[in-house]
Amino acid sequence: MNPSVSRVVKSVFKRYYKEAWDLIIPSFVWFGFFSTFVLAGPATVAFYSFVSSDPRKRRLSEFWKKLRDNFSFGFKLGMVHVVFIFLMIIFRIFLKKGIGSTFINSIVFFTILYLWLMFDFFSIYIVPIELKNRNGFWHSFLLSSKISIRSPKYTLGLLIQILLSTFLTILSVVGFPILFPGLLNLFIDEGFLELIDIKHPEEAS
Repeated sequence: MNPSVSRVVKSVFKRYYKEAWDLIIPSFVWFGFFSTFVLAGPATVAFYSFVSSDPRKRRLSEFWKKLRDNFSFGFKLGMVHVVFIFLMIIFRIFLKKGIGSTFINSIVFFTILYLWLMFDFFSIYIVPIELKNRNGFWHSFLLSSKISIRSPKYTLGLLIQILLSTFLTILSVVGFPILFPGLLNLFIDEGFLELIDIKHPEEAS
């Protein structure tokens, strides 16, 4: 049996609607940190830990504890995304105002976008790996990259689903702070578990 993205999607939305009430307050807390950009990484790691925990034992205090305990790792992860976003904004301004060569600015802009998507592809499993093994940012990134390379079609499909959910929740405006954090972390959790249980059980040990 192969890991299935469609099975992950069904499982994610089934879990989301079942656990939506538990996710509302942490979602708004995450959004508050996201608005600072710098703290979005630690908040995402804490939210993932919250989502992947036993629903019967969830406490908001655990969210804050995980945010503090994983601050360094989450900060590094978040800052990578902040740098990509910052560079894209800069070159988007250059293109809009006609500063420098339009051709070169376009190439640089889309190269940065490509590198950002590639980073997302290789780091998609980094949070669950780090929370399980505690080996540090770069070691967890390398292990996540290894898993992504060994299962490229599945990982690409999972990334596309995350990007689609991001796009749709942004379009709904209100849905972004409410839906996106929970869906993002549920996709990562269910996607990682699906892949590890079926294709890479040795990574779960």
